Amino acid sequence: MNFLYVLDYSIILIIIGLGCSTGEDNPVQHDYNPVTKAPPDPPYDVTILACTKHSAVITWTSMPDINSPIQKFHVEYNHSLSPDVWTRAATVSNELVNEVNVELRPFASYNFRVIAENVIGQSEASVPSASVCKTESQVPDKNPSNVRTDTSKPGWLIVKWDAMPEIEHNGPGFRYKLAVSKDEHITNIEVNDWRETTREIHTGFVNEPYLITVAAVNDVGECHVPPVEYLGYSGQGVPGPVKAVDIIERGADFLTLKWEAPEETNGDLIGYDIRYAKLGGTRVFQLEVDNVLNNQILLNNLDANQKYWVNVSAKTRQGRGEAFQIESQTLPVHDATKKTKKSTPATTPTPRATGSSVPYMYETTSSVPYMYKTTSSVPYMYETTSSVPYVYNKIRLPYTLLPSLYNITIQPFVYGDNPKDFTFACEVVIDLDCIESTDYILIHSMDHNISYISITNKTGTTELVDWWYIEDIEMVQIRSLYTLTAGVHYTIYIRSVSRMSESLRGFYYSPYKEREQTKYIFTTMMEPTDARRVFPCFDEPDFKAVFIFNIKRKEELKSLTNLPKRLTVGPDNDGYYTDIFDEPRNVPMSTYLVAIAVGDLDYLESTVNNVTFRTWCRSKQTNKTRYALEIGMKFMEFFEDYFQIPYSLPKEDMIAVPTMSFSGMEHWGLITYRESKMFYEEGISSLDEKEGIAIIIAHEVAHQWFGNLVSPYWWDDLWLNEGFATYMMFLAVDRVLPSWNMVNKLIVEPRGVHNVMQMDDDTFTSHPVYVHVDNPDEINRIFDLISYAKGGSVIRMMNFFLGEDTFRKGLTRYLRKFSYKTATHNDLWSSLSEQAVIDKHTYTDVKAVMDTWVLEANYPVVNIARVNSSTIQLTQSAFLETEEQRVTRSHVIWKIPFVYTTDVENNFDKTFADITWISNKTAHVTDKKLENVDWIIGNIQQYGFYRVNYDDDNWNALLRQLRTDHTVIHPINRAQIINDAWNLARAGLLDMQIALKTLDYLDVEYDFVVWKSALRELEYMRSLLQLTAIYGHFERFMRERLEKTYFHAADAVDHYNRLQYSMVSKIACKIGLKACIDDAMDVFTAWMQDDNLSVDPDLKETVYCTGVEHGDEEAWNHVLSRYFASESTSETNFLLHALTCTQKPWLIMRLAEMLFHTDIFSKTEKVSVMIDLSDSPVGRLLAWHILEENWDTILKQYGDNINLISGIIFAAARPFNSRSEVNLVKSFIDRNTNVGGFKGEFLGVIDFVEGNIELMDTHYDTIKAWLTAELN
Repeated sequence: MNFLYVLDYSIILIIIGLGCSTGEDNPVQHDYNPVTKAPPDPPYDVTILACTKHSAVITWTSMPDINSPIQKFHVEYNHSLSPDVWTRAATVSNELVNEVNVELRPFASYNFRVIAENVIGQSEASVPSASVCKTESQVPDKNPSNVRTDTSKPGWLIVKWDAMPEIEHNGPGFRYKLAVSKDEHITNIEVNDWRETTREIHTGFVNEPYLITVAAVNDVGECHVPPVEYLGYSGQGVPGPVKAVDIIERGADFLTLKWEAPEETNGDLIGYDIRYAKLGGTRVFQLEVDNVLNNQILLNNLDANQKYWVNVSAKTRQGRGEAFQIESQTLPVHDATKKTKKSTPATTPTPRATGSSVPYMYETTSSVPYMYKTTSSVPYMYETTSSVPYVYNKIRLPYTLLPSLYNITIQPFVYGDNPKDFTFACEVVIDLDCIESTDYILIHSMDHNISYISITNKTGTTELVDWWYIEDIEMVQIRSLYTLTAGVHYTIYIRSVSRMSESLRGFYYSPYKEREQTKYIFTTMMEPTDARRVFPCFDEPDFKAVFIFNIKRKEELKSLTNLPKRLTVGPDNDGYYTDIFDEPRNVPMSTYLVAIAVGDLDYLESTVNNVTFRTWCRSKQTNKTRYALEIGMKFMEFFEDYFQIPYSLPKEDMIAVPTMSFSGMEHWGLITYRESKMFYEEGISSLDEKEGIAIIIAHEVAHQWFGNLVSPYWWDDLWLNEGFATYMMFLAVDRVLPSWNMVNKLIVEPRGVHNVMQMDDDTFTSHPVYVHVDNPDEINRIFDLISYAKGGSVIRMMNFFLGEDTFRKGLTRYLRKFSYKTATHNDLWSSLSEQAVIDKHTYTDVKAVMDTWVLEANYPVVNIARVNSSTIQLTQSAFLETEEQRVTRSHVIWKIPFVYTTDVENNFDKTFADITWISNKTAHVTDKKLENVDWIIGNIQQYGFYRVNYDDDNWNALLRQLRTDHTVIHPINRAQIINDAWNLARAGLLDMQIALKTLDYLDVEYDFVVWKSALRELEYMRSLLQLTAIYGHFERFMRERLEKTYFHAADAVDHYNRLQYSMVSKIACKIGLKACIDDAMDVFTAWMQDDNLSVDPDLKETVYCTGVEHGDEEAWNHVLSRYFASESTSETNFLLHALTCTQKPWLIMRLAEMLFHTDIFSKTEKVSVMIDLSDSPVGRLLAWHILEENWDTILKQYGDNINLISGIIFAAARPFNSRSEVNLVKSFIDRNTNVGGFKGEFLGVIDFVEGNIELMDTHYDTIKAWLTAELN
């Protein structure tokens, strides 16, 4: 999924959209003889020349062909343990070599075959070798992983581990050896069946700790690597019922309740739950008692002379026990004593609702007690001595039942005029495998009016059931009349009707205009936890299943899902057709990947590697998707080749949707995009938009492997999806479109290294890449720059220290091993380490390195100091904004792959062979190459996710080099020097004068990447200085540095430098460069006078914005009228941005009225407007006022959409840099009770602004003096 973020701003957190540079689509050129027509013939005579204990020497013969010379030979093997699987063992890149030595695993018989390759492709595989190579046995070289305990069975120690595949047994008689110890007593157990991965040991103790190891053993011996000790616990259960529940005092408005602890606790008690309600009432109150020593509670604020039922249940961590229920009645007012409290203290109830002074209150729509619904028309009433049903209270689903197949029928009712009346009916049939016997089914459900549920067992008997909704955990709990038995297959049927959403979550409607008529595309957004809003389901990524869809729709509409449509039947008596999507049935997927789209749709189609590839959109707009179709197919080809794994489905659809909260979503087989991220119009759209489209499509297509084929076990490993898709999108664009130079640009892209470093250097805004999350709010909040960009950055670093070949083969190993399953980051580390061992890499313990980057927040700075002429000392420490924060992280040590060069060596093409590992606080490098050098640069091409600081002599030497000949230093490292210096200075670790001097040479710098890095800092300074006395000096400095670059870039024709001209023009006109303003105004004036005039797409944003900023009200009105008239997504984006450029306050307020009090703009457009407003001197003063005045409306329109509301909050306050402005935010929080779940975002704004204030307090005088000196 592509989350959204802000363009061009250097410091704001990710908020709202993926905006990237774009360019020409230049095909890759190949140098080969045009006579070449076909792949080579297969090699023959494959022979095992020698077979040793653990290796073999293979030879072969090939047929030479002068017209198609062979470039490579690929040697593959299979073995007796997996005879149908052929594995790449070696690649020989010299066509004259026909012999290779292959390392083999122990205890297997191997066959070999060879494949030849030329520039056209690969040959068929040769005939396998006639003989086999049998390797000898040895002890296992590893132990089982993922040792854990299951605490679900009281009094039993249940030990589990992951099975080791046969190829890792290394010899006969393989078995597992368990050692369980407690109080110096050790029990040894051997498990002889390698497929068995569970052993239950009866201890008789509840929740007792045990030290456990599981070792691998065969007849040769035990693994030499000591097994990891795991601390596990014997099982605990839910407690028995409490005893002696009684009402010990009554009043007109209170009851005092008392009870005794249960006889059987079955574990450590953690508290009690109390529920009470009027008999027959619809409101049920729930209280929690966290102190297990308390055994009485006061129930107050009751109604006089009313009967209440009250129940009490004890809790362990395993769950809530059976409840004990009684009934009692409050006194009439005239009989009540004057006491309103009990004379002896009772426990004060702790409400669940934060900030509330009353107990948490549940609403039901029936006359039955809370959470209980029956299929009978007679209300269910509790008996005085009975207990209420067990109510599940965990946030995660139990593994008692696993879905294998969903058969879903959905019928939208969307044919009226009012979208608020749109609904959809859903029937879902789920095939379930019962893993553990149970009376209950827990299934996620949100905002559904469920009318019917039934369960069918293996005999075909259907039973009606009771069910109730548990709001806290967004689940329906279903109680079967009979116990569901482990090992038996069941089917559950659920029927519901639900309202179509307008919040861009679940099944929602997306409006658009066509000839003044409002039409809709109906589509879904289910990631991360919103599939439950579309149909009741097991809505966690590990609960993968196969899906079948039946979509009912009217004739004028089309429907799409993840699968190809096999058949359409109908119409029925009401005119509905049913589209059936039910093949293939061998691709299980997580619920968040499911997608549905219905609308007046049309498509373009092509084929790539036997996959039908289509781009869909609203009818009459298909030509705008042609570029997306072409580039999407290229990325599909690239990833199939890169991973050596074919795409899993027979079709890939990509659909453009008018409104989405994210830029794109990777649904398997039906990728959805916001229209602006998929529509490209030649001559209208800019290169920046073209590049942005390519990047997003590469991101979503990469997900078809990383995320879809292998999904995260739980959302704490979200970064495995998004980090990899982020890194792979840059890699794919660079390989498919090399002229775009994406390999350099990824450093400064919105989702690149520099942006995320800014977010990751603050304890308030940062978190580890791998972060524990439970509930949907926590999950939604980690769809941020850390998961995407830091995840991608550390993966890029991993590629560097492993080398591309090992990295690539390790990813393929991982994807093949976990195909159609879920995995964790540890599974990835294991696969990459295995590959590193096979490749005899210098560093094989991937987990030891990557855990320091993934499990720790923030990142290090490496200080380089010269010890003597040939030795440098490297010292690492946590890099954060303040000294106080750095002290709290001083204990952290990262494993840093450090590389460097000097002015003498001048080698910026370092590899993993050049790495010095910094594994402690300090390390030393001694090298004669360090003698007589002027400067050192660390972190070559910024492969490592860390900053570098130097002593003043080295900094000054680098500054001299930039001024004399900056091209000596690689562009990425020039950008790094600027970015590191400014951030070190902001943190107080470097003199601000040095940071400022990194900008001195910019008048001769023409590289896009370097200017992008510099403008990040200059735009930030511009924002801070905009309302100060020295802003005029700053603008003059900017004009002097930009003027040469502006004229130099104007002649650019290639993609990379054309983007440079577009970027420089925007800022040049903003800061008043006369030549830029004159050029822009000439074009704008002509454009106003001639509706048919075509403006250069790469300059439209600059021309329109400058025309409005320097024009009158007529210019603003003309742009607004063009906005209303335009049917081009690209054009409307440019025009909408231009409306925010006015410096006339009344026009901004007109725009604000249209923004939140009409339906003219889409939800994402409104966020864009707020961001753009904050970038101008007048707009920044009004943006916060607009937020304050419209906060209630914003909450109503956006609901709980965290990403979009966060975007508005940060946009409104981003430029603040004074204490009075901080007080505005604080006052707003204090005054508004409905800040609600967004208080964290407002506090983040305060933290950000206080950083701005501290910077101004500390460095304003220095900046003022520097500007004065520069201008004189």
